[in-house]
Formats: sequence, structure tokens, C-alpha cells
Amino acid sequence: MTTPPTLSRVLGLREGIAIHMGVIIGSGIFIVPATIAGHLHAMGPIMLVWVVAGLLTLFGALTLAELSSVLPEAGGPYVYLRKSFGSVWAFLFSWNDFFINKAGSAAAIAMAFATFLGHFIPGLHPEEVYVRYPIEFLGLNFDIAFGPVQAVAMATIAVVTFVNYRGVLFGGWVMNIFTSAKVIALVGLIVAAFLSERGSSGNFLPWWPEEWSTPSLCFMWSRISHMPMSFRSTPWRVPPGSPQMSRRLPSVPSAHR
Repeated sequence: MTTPPTLSRVLGLREGIAIHMGVIIGSGIFIVPATIAGHLHAMGPIMLVWVVAGLLTLFGALTLAELSSVLPEAGGPYVYLRKSFGSVWAFLFSWNDFFINKAGSAAAIAMAFATFLGHFIPGLHPEEVYVRYPIEFLGLNFDIAFGPVQAVAMATIAVVTFVNYRGVLFGGWVMNIFTSAKVIALVGLIVAAFLSERGSSGNFLPWWPEEWSTPSLCFMWSRISHMPMSFRSTPWRVPPGSPQMSRRLPSVPSAHR
């Protein structure tokens, strides 16, 4: 009688912290703030977006933390949706998340990496392309281009794919390095801002726009609703069967049978 395959439990506390920090502090933190500031033009709405999105993210993290304690199975949201709404909705969510959300996120991060790499490598600019093919779809014009930036982005995805294929332990080791680099970069930016002696309270003005435009309102709401989806659950765990869990989820005992 053969034993069923199981997941390799080779990651320790250090790798667990690095993985959670890496997915919570997304690489978009280096890009998204500038995009938000460029559309809202006032510090008040910018801070409002981050505060409200942070609260929504916290609600989602606490919810997933409790669900992961009630259903400690591999699969995450797929397991929660399957238990709650059935296999069809769990499959549709997982299919969309894998082929659209994850793929689009990986492509965007890889393109951002290749674009920023152009500041250090001459000739690596988005304007330089090998092939350009404009198309029209549903009345919208799209410009499909392939150049050195796209080639570097594809190579980056291939390298990361190989790291994950190489093994869980090797992937955790690589995650330790890149998470440390990300945290060091963020701390360096914060320290540099305080030591630059160029700070001024005038940078916070105007605090509130004199008038709102429809694109600004739409963009602010889109960022508030979208940003929580860019985060993952926190590593907080509530022991199954604890008083807090039993009070909030009366059906917990049946979930463990």
C-alpha cells in the first residue's frame, strides 16, 4: 500500500517570516504611491486611499486568519470557497486567480523590474522595440510591442519559475535574500528622506482639492477597492476550537470532522 504524496515541510520560521513579508509588502509599493499621487494631486485624498484600503485589508486578513485556523488545509481560498459555496465557485475563483490575477501580476512586476533596471543598464528603455503591431479591438486601439524591456521581463519570469521548480527549500532561501533586500531598500528610502534636509511641510499642500473631477473620484474608488486584493493574509493564527473562534463561528466543530 503506497502512501499518498504530501507537501514537503522543510521551511522554518525564518523562511515563513520572509515569505509573508514578501507578499504583504508587495513590489508595487515602489510604483503605486507615485501613480496615486499623479492622479489625486492632494495629500488628503492620497492618505484617505491608504487608510481606508488598509482597514479593508485588515478585515480581509483577519477573516482569512480565522478561516485558515478552522480549515487548516492546503489550498487557501479554494478550500474556503469549496466548503462554503461548492466546488464550482471554488474552481472558478482558482482558475481566474491562477490564469488571470497571478499571470497579470507577475507580468506587471516583471515589466516594472525591467523598466527600473533600465536606469542602470544603457539601452534598456521602453521606447526601444524590435517589433510593434497596433491592433483594434472593440473600438479600442492597442499597441503590442516587443523590445529589450519585454525580453528582460520574460527572462525574469523564467528565472523565478526555475527557482520555484528547483525546490521549496531553495525557493525559501532565495525569498530570504530578496525580502531582506526589499526591506533594506524601504528603510533606506525612509532614512534618506529624513537625512536629505530637503523636507518641507509645503509638500503636504494642498491638503484637499478645491474641486473634484469625475476621473479623480473614479480613480480613488478604484484604488480603495483594488489595493486590498493586492495583499495576502497575515501569518496570525487562532488555535482551532479556541473560545474566540467558538464564539464567532458556532459551526467550528463540524468543520474539523
